[in-house]
Amino acid sequence: MNIIIGGLAALLYLFAGGLLALRLAHTGSGIVRPKGGPLALGGGAVLLHAIILAQTVLQPVGLNLGFCNALSFTGWLISVVLLAAALIRPVENLGILVLPFAALTLMLGVLFPAERIVADVGQWPLELHIFIAIL
Repeated sequence: MNIIIGGLAALLYLFAGGLLALRLAHTGSGIVRPKGGPLALGGGAVLLHAIILAQTVLQPVGLNLGFCNALSFTGWLISVVLLAAALIRPVENLGILVLPFAALTLMLGVLFPAERIVADVGQWPLELHIFIAIL
């Protein structure tokens, strides 16, 4: 199931990045393409990516932060920050690189799962510290 959701999220990331690149390529032609469509696709991809992360990183025994899971979490977080900033600032062109990077990190996490339990159950201060450090 993760491969289907992950593949769909990766396709949405790539499609959104491609639409942003197309939008940038047609900047001087007088055709104004709104940024809402690509950002909405990116938002859908971020939501699906979050579902995958919730299933793979948050384990009953603690946080599973293997290399690819941590990389996927980082790609997701960068995408969230970019999409949130693009709502109020004109930074959406960064999505041309960031969104495909998030697709790559997501697929690495799905295809090469590694188990590295960082925090045991009940150690929420340590888990909070790890999440803040990644931010």
